[in-house]
Amino acid sequence: MLDEATGLIWQRAGSACPVDREEADRLIAAWNGTRFGGITAWRLPTVNELLSLIPEPTLPESECRPTPFTGEREWFWSCDRRSRKTSWYVNTRLGYAGWQDNGCRYFVRAVALSPA
Repeated sequence: MLDEATGLIWQRAGSACPVDREEADRLIAAWNGTRFGGITAWRLPTVNELLSLIPEPTLPESECRPTPFTGEREWFWSCDRRSRKTSWYVNTRLGYAGWQDNGCRYFVRAVALSPA
């Protein structure tokens, strides 16, 4: 899914189940190794990139852009590390970022720069 505002291509489905941070890195490497969607530069998104998916909460719903990723997958790992043992995640439904131990389990939604 192309986000024209940022020039990023988002993986539509992401991981089937939540994974720890180490497994998130392995999933990204596997998707790159198999050229998932014809792309070899998938990566975990930054906190700011994940937050860009959240509609502006102060706008009336009629003025908000549609939320592209709704459903049961709302907690995602970011590429940002807080320390050697902790990383940042984003809850896209409630619209906040937090940090957690790398052993916790969140979903993965990969991102890549558009080749255009």
